[in-house]
Amino acid sequence: MKFAVSHSLKRAGAGVAIAAALISATGCGYIYTQPTTLQYAASDGVKADLNGVELRNIMMVSSGKGADGRLLGTILNKSDHDITVTFAFPSGEKSVKVAKGQQVRLESNDSQVIVPKISQTPGETLTNTQVSSNDQSTNLNIPILDGTLKEYASYMPNAASSRASSQSSHAATPSASTPAKTPTPSASATAVPTNTATAVPTAPEPAETPSYDESEEVPAPAPTASVPVYENVQ
Repeated sequence: MKFAVSHSLKRAGAGVAIAAALISATGCGYIYTQPTTLQYAASDGVKADLNGVELRNIMMVSSGKGADGRLLGTILNKSDHDITVTFAFPSGEKSVKVAKGQQVRLESNDSQVIVPKISQTPGETLTNTQVSSNDQSTNLNIPILDGTLKEYASYMPNAASSRASSQSSHAATPSASTPAKTPTPSASATAVPTNTATAVPTAPEPAETPSYDESEEVPAPAPTASVPVYENVQ
Protein backbone atom coordinates (compact mmCIF):
# COMPACT_ATOMS: atom_id res chain seq x y z
CA MET A 1 0.00 0.00 0.00
CA LYS A 2 2.83 2.36 0.90
CA PHE A 3 4.47 1.58 -2.43
CA ALA A 4 1.27 2.44 -4.35
CA VAL A 5 0.85 5.77 -2.51
CA SER A 6 4.48 6.69 -3.05
CA HIS A 7 4.24 5.87 -6.73
CA SER A 8 1.08 8.00 -7.10
CA LEU A 9 2.75 10.95 -5.38
CA LYS A 10 5.73 10.72 -7.73
CA ARG A 11 3.45 10.73 -10.75
CA ALA A 12 1.52 13.73 -9.39
CA GLY A 13 4.76 15.61 -8.75
CA ALA A 14 5.98 14.93 -12.27
CA GLY A 15 2.70 16.19 -13.70
CA VAL A 16 2.94 19.43 -11.70
CA ALA A 17 6.51 19.98 -12.90
CA ILE A 18 5.52 19.48 -16.54
CA ALA A 19 2.56 21.84 -16.18
CA ALA A 20 4.79 24.50 -14.62
CA ALA A 21 7.28 24.16 -17.46
CA LEU A 22 4.53 24.54 -20.06
CA ILE A 23 3.11 27.62 -18.34
CA SER A 24 6.57 29.17 -18.17
CA ALA A 25 7.28 28.50 -21.85
CA THR A 26 3.85 29.76 -22.91
CA GLY A 27 4.28 32.93 -20.90
CA CYS A 28 7.66 33.68 -22.46
CA GLY A 29 6.26 33.11 -25.91
CA TYR A 30 3.30 35.35 -25.19
CA ILE A 31 5.33 38.38 -24.13
CA TYR A 32 8.17 37.83 -26.67
CA THR A 33 8.35 40.41 -29.47
CA GLN A 34 9.86 39.40 -32.77
CA PRO A 35 12.91 41.53 -33.67
CA THR A 36 11.69 41.97 -37.25
CA THR A 37 8.66 43.96 -36.00
CA LEU A 38 10.86 46.59 -34.35
CA GLN A 39 12.30 49.74 -35.91
CA TYR A 40 15.93 50.06 -34.89
CA ALA A 41 19.09 51.83 -36.00
CA ALA A 42 21.58 49.68 -37.87
CA SER A 43 25.23 49.75 -36.87
CA ASP A 44 26.20 52.32 -39.54
CA GLY A 45 23.67 55.04 -38.65
CA VAL A 46 22.33 56.88 -35.59
CA LYS A 47 18.84 57.35 -34.17
CA ALA A 48 16.82 59.97 -32.29
CA ASP A 49 13.26 60.54 -31.03
CA LEU A 50 11.50 63.90 -31.28
CA ASN A 51 8.04 64.09 -29.69
CA GLY A 52 6.32 61.37 -31.72
CA VAL A 53 8.89 61.39 -34.52
CA GLU A 54 11.47 58.62 -34.81
CA LEU A 55 14.68 58.93 -36.81
CA ARG A 56 16.39 55.63 -37.56
CA ASN A 57 19.72 54.72 -39.18
CA ILE A 58 20.56 58.32 -40.12
CA MET A 59 23.86 58.59 -42.03
CA MET A 60 25.54 60.46 -44.88
CA VAL A 61 27.23 59.03 -48.00
CA SER A 62 29.79 61.05 -49.95
CA SER A 63 32.69 60.42 -52.33
CA GLY A 64 35.13 62.63 -50.42
CA LYS A 65 35.87 65.93 -48.77
CA GLY A 66 34.36 68.85 -50.64
CA ALA A 67 31.96 66.60 -52.59
CA ASP A 68 28.19 66.50 -52.25
CA GLY A 69 26.64 64.18 -49.69
CA ARG A 70 23.33 62.36 -49.51
CA LEU A 71 21.36 61.80 -46.31
CA LEU A 72 20.09 58.26 -45.75
CA GLY A 73 17.80 56.71 -43.14
CA THR A 74 14.13 56.46 -42.18
CA ILE A 75 11.83 59.04 -40.56
CA LEU A 76 8.64 57.73 -38.90
CA ASN A 77 5.77 60.01 -37.90
CA LYS A 78 3.79 58.43 -35.07
CA SER A 79 1.89 61.60 -34.24
CA ASP A 80 -1.68 62.46 -35.26
CA HIS A 81 -0.67 65.31 -37.60
CA ASP A 82 1.71 65.99 -40.47
CA ILE A 83 5.20 67.06 -39.47
CA THR A 84 8.35 68.57 -40.96
CA VAL A 85 11.79 67.45 -39.87
CA THR A 86 14.58 69.98 -40.45
CA PHE A 87 18.31 69.21 -40.57
CA ALA A 88 20.66 72.20 -40.07
CA PHE A 89 23.85 71.62 -42.07
CA PRO A 90 26.71 74.13 -42.45
CA SER A 91 25.72 74.66 -46.10
CA GLY A 92 22.06 75.28 -45.20
CA GLU A 93 18.89 73.64 -43.89
CA LYS A 94 17.18 70.62 -45.45
CA SER A 95 13.57 69.71 -44.61
CA VAL A 96 11.59 66.49 -44.99
CA LYS A 97 7.79 66.37 -44.75
CA VAL A 98 6.14 63.25 -43.32
CA ALA A 99 2.37 62.67 -43.23
CA LYS A 100 0.75 61.49 -40.01
CA GLY A 101 1.16 57.79 -39.39
CA GLN A 102 3.53 57.46 -42.34
CA GLN A 103 7.26 57.04 -42.86
CA VAL A 104 9.76 58.40 -45.37
CA ARG A 105 12.75 56.39 -46.51
CA LEU A 106 15.49 58.75 -47.63
CA GLU A 107 16.95 55.98 -49.82
CA SER A 108 14.00 56.48 -52.20
CA ASN A 109 14.72 58.55 -55.31
CA ASP A 110 11.58 60.59 -54.58
CA SER A 111 12.88 61.60 -51.13
CA GLN A 112 16.51 62.45 -51.82
CA VAL A 113 18.22 64.95 -49.52
CA ILE A 114 21.43 66.18 -51.17
CA VAL A 115 23.81 68.26 -49.04
CA PRO A 116 26.36 70.24 -51.11
CA LYS A 117 30.08 70.36 -50.37
CA ILE A 118 30.57 68.21 -47.31
CA SER A 119 33.59 69.53 -45.40
CA GLN A 120 34.40 66.17 -43.77
CA THR A 121 35.87 63.05 -45.34
CA PRO A 122 34.25 59.58 -45.26
CA GLY A 123 34.99 57.94 -41.92
CA GLU A 124 34.38 61.15 -39.99
CA THR A 125 31.10 62.52 -38.58
CA LEU A 126 28.97 65.62 -39.02
CA THR A 127 29.13 66.62 -35.38
CA ASN A 128 26.35 68.48 -33.56
CA THR A 129 23.97 68.48 -36.53
CA GLN A 130 20.76 70.04 -35.24
CA VAL A 131 17.54 68.18 -36.07
CA SER A 132 14.20 69.74 -35.14
CA SER A 133 10.50 68.88 -35.37
CA ASN A 134 7.34 69.78 -33.44
CA ASP A 135 9.11 72.57 -31.55
CA GLN A 136 11.67 70.10 -30.27
CA SER A 137 15.27 69.67 -31.37
CA THR A 138 18.30 67.52 -30.74
CA ASN A 139 21.86 67.23 -32.00
CA LEU A 140 23.16 64.24 -33.94
CA ASN A 141 26.67 63.10 -34.83
CA ILE A 142 25.92 61.79 -38.31
CA PRO A 143 28.51 59.32 -39.67
CA ILE A 144 29.82 59.76 -43.22
CA LEU A 145 30.43 56.74 -45.45
CA ASP A 146 31.54 56.33 -49.06
CA GLY A 147 30.70 53.88 -51.85
CA THR A 148 33.25 51.26 -50.81
CA LEU A 149 30.45 49.06 -49.47
CA LYS A 150 28.26 47.88 -52.33
CA GLU A 151 25.05 48.46 -50.36
CA TYR A 152 25.80 52.20 -50.39
CA ALA A 153 27.39 52.56 -53.84
CA SER A 154 24.04 53.05 -55.59
CA TYR A 155 23.07 55.86 -53.18
CA MET A 156 26.04 58.11 -53.95
CA PRO A 157 24.87 61.61 -55.00
CA ASN A 158 26.14 61.24 -58.58
CA ALA A 159 25.09 57.59 -59.06
CA ALA A 160 21.60 58.30 -60.51
CA SER A 161 22.83 61.05 -62.88
CA SER A 162 25.67 58.83 -64.13
CA ARG A 163 23.24 56.01 -64.95
CA ALA A 164 20.87 58.40 -66.76
CA SER A 165 23.76 59.90 -68.78
CA SER A 166 25.02 56.44 -69.72
CA GLN A 167 21.56 55.31 -70.83
CA SER A 168 20.95 58.45 -72.92
CA SER A 169 24.33 58.22 -74.68
CA HIS A 170 23.76 54.54 -75.40
CA ALA A 171 20.36 55.30 -76.93
CA ALA A 172 21.79 58.10 -79.11
CA THR A 173 24.55 55.92 -80.56
CA PRO A 174 23.36 53.68 -83.43
CA SER A 175 24.14 50.02 -83.07
CA ALA A 176 26.81 48.58 -85.35
CA SER A 177 24.58 45.61 -86.13
CA THR A 178 21.76 47.82 -87.40
CA PRO A 179 22.27 48.77 -91.08
CA ALA A 180 21.63 52.35 -92.05
CA LYS A 181 18.56 53.00 -94.12
CA THR A 182 19.17 53.76 -97.80
CA PRO A 183 17.29 56.85 -98.95
CA THR A 184 14.55 56.09 -101.47
CA PRO A 185 14.46 58.49 -104.44
CA SER A 186 11.19 60.31 -104.92
CA ALA A 187 9.07 60.04 -108.05
CA SER A 188 10.04 63.57 -109.11
CA ALA A 189 13.72 62.68 -109.08
CA THR A 190 13.33 59.66 -111.38
CA ALA A 191 14.21 60.31 -115.02
CA VAL A 192 11.34 59.58 -117.45
CA PRO A 193 12.32 58.57 -121.02
CA THR A 194 10.85 60.74 -123.83
CA ASN A 195 9.46 59.71 -127.23
CA THR A 196 12.26 61.47 -129.18
CA ALA A 197 13.49 59.19 -131.97
CA THR A 198 17.07 58.07 -131.72
CA ALA A 199 19.10 57.79 -134.92
CA VAL A 200 20.01 54.18 -135.65
CA PRO A 201 23.15 53.69 -137.79
CA THR A 202 22.49 51.75 -141.06
CA ALA A 203 24.75 49.15 -142.61
CA PRO A 204 26.94 50.42 -145.53
CA GLU A 205 25.74 49.53 -149.00
CA PRO A 206 27.85 46.89 -150.82
CA ALA A 207 30.29 48.15 -153.46
CA GLU A 208 29.03 47.99 -157.05
CA THR A 209 30.44 45.07 -159.04
CA PRO A 210 31.58 46.12 -162.53
CA SER A 211 29.68 44.43 -165.39
CA TYR A 212 30.97 43.64 -168.89
CA ASP A 213 29.17 43.68 -172.18
CA GLU A 214 29.41 40.41 -174.12
CA SER A 215 30.37 42.33 -177.26
CA GLU A 216 33.30 43.89 -175.54
CA GLU A 217 36.55 42.06 -175.45
CA VAL A 218 37.38 40.79 -172.10
CA PRO A 219 40.96 41.60 -171.32
CA ALA A 220 43.15 38.58 -171.00
CA PRO A 221 44.72 37.99 -167.68
CA ALA A 222 48.23 39.23 -167.31
CA PRO A 223 50.89 36.62 -168.03
CA THR A 224 52.56 35.13 -165.08
CA ALA A 225 56.30 34.67 -164.90
CA SER A 226 57.42 31.14 -165.51
CA VAL A 227 59.45 29.54 -162.84
CA PRO A 228 62.58 27.78 -164.23
CA VAL A 229 62.87 24.14 -163.45
CA TYR A 230 66.30 22.76 -162.76
CA GLU A 231 67.19 19.14 -163.17
CA ASN A 232 69.13 17.43 -160.56
CA VAL A 233 72.78 17.48 -161.44
CA GLN A 234 74.55 14.19 -160.70
